[in-house]
Amino acid sequence: MRILTLAVCLALSAAAQEFQLTLPRSGAVFNSPDHSIRLILGFAGAAYLSDPVLDGLDAAYIAPDGSRALAIRDGKLFLASGLQTESATLEETGAASSCADLVAWSDDSSAAAAYCRASGTLQLLTRLQTHPPQQREIDVSSAGDRLAAMAVAPGGSFVAAAFEPGGIWTFAPQDPPRLVSASRASAAVAFSPAGDSLFTADRDSCAVLQIRNVATSPETNVFATLSGPACNPMGLAFAARGTRLLLADSVTRSVRAFDLRDRAPSGEVSLDISPATLQPLISGSVFLIRSADLPGDPYFVFNAAQASLYFVPAAGGAK
Repeated sequence: MRILTLAVCLALSAAAQEFQLTLPRSGAVFNSPDHSIRLILGFAGAAYLSDPVLDGLDAAYIAPDGSRALAIRDGKLFLASGLQTESATLEETGAASSCADLVAWSDDSSAAAAYCRASGTLQLLTRLQTHPPQQREIDVSSAGDRLAAMAVAPGGSFVAAAFEPGGIWTFAPQDPPRLVSASRASAAVAFSPAGDSLFTADRDSCAVLQIRNVATSPETNVFATLSGPACNPMGLAFAARGTRLLLADSVTRSVRAFDLRDRAPSGEVSLDISPATLQPLISGSVFLIRSADLPGDPYFVFNAAQASLYFVPAAGGAK
């Protein structure tokens, strides 16, 4: 009887794992309460977190495609790969420092940058499909003390970093730093999917700026103005295959959309919570806007295609 019971339990466990693997996936998140990476499974309004894909991590920063992450464990910087498979791996990057006060990924998930405030340096990691990945350290201390936001160009050719109040700079390996905009309060930055323009949300002027020809001859213009009297941009991202720009604002508790072709607002969705980020998830139209910081906290996810907000319970089970 015990053998039969064990066989049934193993069969049920295997069936549950197979069922999880066949469910729609909205991406991966770092679950800080239990130091694990988990997948978001299921449908909008009935989603839940998978069992840990990797655990025992001090921190993890998920790539936009949901397949890999930069992770910190025991004072070392690792690259986590295969997050959407049954065999996720964790390999050392060879980076000189694990200090990561701010991390940004390129939109194509091929490169990442980690900023260390104490040393005033960026660790730029490219060629992430190789082992170890290519890693370069860039000194950014001359641009300012407070790095508020940064974005990595496609392929990792350079990094755009917004300092308060030092303006927006670009940093590339073996090239001197370049000031590309005097915007003193840029709270969020994002490259267009093609990488030819940099968009930034300025907190002081409540405006979205577009910087064209970032790598060659930067030209800055006002792309859109935000309804006042105050704003606090928490993130910029692209949706609808790069045709719409999204902005999350914690003051207005909203996500605003702008049509890139018409250069005009295309909608605004009011939220029940204040967004803390706008992190792309694997589907390309779903974005994490608030993580679970404490045990029992849910995740909040914004679906751009449906213009709706839903939550993912902290523990298993759809609600």
